Amino acid sequence: MEEKAGANLRDSLRRNGIEVYNVVQGRFTNCNGKNLCGTCVVDVLQGAQFTNSKSIDEEASLRKMPPSYRLSCCVNVYGDIVVRTRPETGKKLIEFT
Repeated sequence: MEEKAGANLRDSLRRNGIEVYNVVQGRFTNCNGKNLCGTCVVDVLQGAQFTNSKSIDEEASLRKMPPSYRLSCCVNVYGDIVVRTRPETGKKLIEFT
């Protein structure tokens, strides 16, 4: 998919019908891209140099995850990148019965 330079990754993925939320609850109770819930994690496989740097808040949210993991709501893209959406994060799913 193509977007303008500086486009927000979460917004671009969702606009193109790609699910970014790893947990079912995140799909319905997310923070709408405000960097509050930590459920829109992606793994940047290639092109990390074409994204903005992690903020202190994003670093704190992802402190126990691999360095290539990003919160898609915090990522602005300035070139070609490859991401894996919904990577394993170790967060437990809540089941409602």
